[in-house]
Order: sequence, then C-alpha cells, then structure tokens
Amino acid sequence: MVLSALGAAAGCGGGHPLPAPDGGPSPVNGNGSGVGIDARGEGRSPCRGLDEVTCGATRGCTAGTCSCNGTTSFEACFPSGETAPPCNRPPCDVRPCDTLDETSCMARSDCKTEYCPDCEGGQRFGLCAGPNEAVACLGCPAPPCDTVATLAGCEARVDCHSVFVDKLSCDCAVAGCCASFSRCADGGKAACKGTPACQIGTPYCGAPTFVVSYTTSCFEGCVRPTECAP
Repeated sequence: MVLSALGAAAGCGGGHPLPAPDGGPSPVNGNGSGVGIDARGEGRSPCRGLDEVTCGATRGCTAGTCSCNGTTSFEACFPSGETAPPCNRPPCDVRPCDTLDETSCMARSDCKTEYCPDCEGGQRFGLCAGPNEAVACLGCPAPPCDTVATLAGCEARVDCHSVFVDKLSCDCAVAGCCASFSRCADGGKAACKGTPACQIGTPYCGAPTFVVSYTTSCFEGCVRPTECAP
C-alpha cells in the first residue's frame, strides 16, 4: 500500500500559510512548513479530519491517497509540506488473479469473476481472470444414453445407438415395417454377434431391414445393419 500526496485544487496547497484567527500570518512549525491553528488557538492544523473534497478546496491542505492494485482512494487530509501519513489499511493482495477464489476476486478491481454453466440450468464460478482475459468453459457432459427418449435424439448421439422392437402387430408386407423405436442404448455401435446366455427366445427383427443385436449376456433387440460394429 503506497500513500501519495495529491496537489490541492488550483490556488490551494503548496505549503501556503493558513490565515490566523486574528488576520495576521499563521505560525509555522520548526521545519518551516505552514501549519495553521484552529479557532481554539491550539497548534493543530484544521486539515486534520477533512474529507477529500473539503481538503482539496482548503488552502494549505493536501489530500493523501492510498494506491492498491491500480485503485487510488482518499486516505487522509494533512498540511501541505508535511510528510504524508501512512496508509491505515490492510496490505494489498498482490496474488495473481487466476489464483483467487470468488470472494477475493470480487474484492479486486484489477480482476474479474468469470462464470460457467453448472449443467443444471444455472451458473457456477469458473475462474478469476485479469481484465483482458476470458475463460473457456468446459462443456456439460451428455446425459446417459438410456435417458434419451426419442429416436431423433438418440440418432444425434455418436456415443449411443437406437434399439427397435418388432411386435408384428401391424398389417404390412415389408420386412421390418412394424418395428418401432424402443430405447437408446450405450455405444456408438451395436454388437450384432453374440452368444446369449439367457433363456429367452430370439426376437424377431425383420431382416434385412433390421438384425438382432446383443448385450454381453443376452439379446438387446433389433438394430439397423448400419449400426453394427465390425
């Protein structure tokens, strides 16, 4: 934290003596700096305790400021020519922006908080960045394949494949024309070869439009041949 003395407003400051209560010259201290006295006649400068605006408008007073991370703020008013008083503030936080948590980042005028989607409809704190930096948010993970409820949604996923079921419940002559979307299964490709250990019948799939697919232990259902793994 660094304290600096700002020059007073035009025509003010610069160590000019303050007028004494009796209209005569103001007394000066031993080092020659202009020090006024208040109405009580004490050797106390009227600069003490003034706010920044009043200090700048008062002859013989200087506004002392503290600087931290590029931000300057008024600290105290003191007589021109005297040594600026020390900053009565906590030490500056000089840690790099990208090492700060959200609260510390918000307290820094030279850093900014960046947010990313929380994948649940809201946002979460992503990173504390510098004023000219941006954060690249990671994409939200895709939902599990078995939560995709539509054929179009399943077909749009490269990590899933569509499983069909043919209940032979329609009156059509084309093989597989009664098949309907059943569910979305894991894996970009289906296993169209397998040795099921389950004791159920092989599902009807209306070849060549659809073929039987397998899980690790049983039948999975029907898939298009283009969905089969090599």
